[in-house]
Amino acid sequence: MLPTAAAWLICLLLLSSSSGAFAAERSPHIFYGVNVDICLIDPSSPDYVRNSRHEDLIDIAHHLGINLFRITNAPCMHGRSYKHEWKIVLRKMQKEGIDAIITTEPPPQTRSGENGKRAMVRFIVSLVKDYRFGAYPNVYGIDILNEPLLDNHNIVLIKKAIKQIKAIYPHLRVTIGGWRTKPGTGSCPATFKGRYCWNRPEDGKVLAGLLDYYSVHIYGYDRPMNGPYPNAFARTAHFLDKILPLANGKPVIIEEYGADNGTAVSDQGTLGSPQLQANVTGGVLRAVEAYRNRNVIGSAQWAFYNRSYQTGTAGWQLVCDRGSIVYPAAYVIQKYSTGSSDKPVNLPLPIENRAYIFGNASNGTSVSLHRGDIAGLLLGPVGPGRYTMTFDRASLFSLTEPFIYDESHHYYVATLRAKMPGTTEVRIVRGHCNVNCQPFHIALTVLPSLGSRRWRSARTFSTTSSRGCARTAIPMRSIVPADASSRRPYDDHG
Repeated sequence: MLPTAAAWLICLLLLSSSSGAFAAERSPHIFYGVNVDICLIDPSSPDYVRNSRHEDLIDIAHHLGINLFRITNAPCMHGRSYKHEWKIVLRKMQKEGIDAIITTEPPPQTRSGENGKRAMVRFIVSLVKDYRFGAYPNVYGIDILNEPLLDNHNIVLIKKAIKQIKAIYPHLRVTIGGWRTKPGTGSCPATFKGRYCWNRPEDGKVLAGLLDYYSVHIYGYDRPMNGPYPNAFARTAHFLDKILPLANGKPVIIEEYGADNGTAVSDQGTLGSPQLQANVTGGVLRAVEAYRNRNVIGSAQWAFYNRSYQTGTAGWQLVCDRGSIVYPAAYVIQKYSTGSSDKPVNLPLPIENRAYIFGNASNGTSVSLHRGDIAGLLLGPVGPGRYTMTFDRASLFSLTEPFIYDESHHYYVATLRAKMPGTTEVRIVRGHCNVNCQPFHIALTVLPSLGSRRWRSARTFSTTSSRGCARTAIPMRSIVPADASSRRPYDDHG
């Protein structure tokens, strides 16, 4: 027996060394996860995603080594899912070795007023009870609320929901996904200009003793800090160092994180690239593995696939076009989880092209870009009417995100990639108009690529393809100017 055991040990060592640095820290106890909506993985949903080989997102995730779905119970294009559909989804996930964290997503009408808040608790508890989530061995936990406001009233409601769930399923883990605070409360300064401070780690202290595990949300990786992008490993480690003392030994999972991939301006007003997104994924996963011995149990990247019915995922997705386009960040997850990847991802990937965002303040300006650079338009309310975007030389750019009105955040967006040298005028024009018919225009000059900055083609990680990857175009309609604070601001903290 001893020679056989020694031979097995040698084989294991050889296998480990051949997998490189990624495999050295690999552990089956770490969650390598992503966020996905139930509508996208439910076979009876009109939003169900399946490729030409009849593989759905569960099959694709299994191949990529993803072993956790944080599933949002968000509304589908034509309504919610039902009991039997959850059963099909969770059983298939179990077969493929994928665990689930289920986010309840109570409907909007249950989130305000005394009656609404009581209805919210009933909704959460009924969802868990009726769908028997506590009976599935691969349901790791229930995320009863996503980024709730941490005020006294909501804390009471969270306690009630947890108590009632525990009465049904005593061993079912319960948490909340991230949090927010109002200016002047918690660590949020009274002088903060936004409506809320989002996901500040020190504010989690009010949850002490309530949660079975802490689910934190970390963003800001795709927002340059005085020039360069933040170091993803250092930013993640800094956040974990702050939250771990508050968790007091309970498990911590990074339930949301991510970076824009350059196909669309994100809902946080950021624009990145596939290479940046991959580097961020690598930095976060490296931090998770470095903190494994401190009970950091994994992560779930936002988001696996683009929603077809509302905003919130455009630019963040790892897979699109029904699975035929996979971004390099997904291969980073695959390599960390399995030790190898379908395509080589030797981090850090060079960020060869720059990303620019032009807002209302850029009106009337002239800007120079280089071939391969990405330009995003992010325009706030520009007055009532229907608008279109025009070019005098459209061939200079490829449109990776169509010019649309984002009803959730009350702004117009578009994303373009510089394709060939030249100058063009980009104009936003109001139809059926006699006065102030062109509220925005900008002159963009495309210069040749800079030295070693080689423009990547669609053949490399499909970075320039937008087919099936951009958010769904929303029909143009009259705009009612809205409170800009309703858009989720970026809170650079932690």
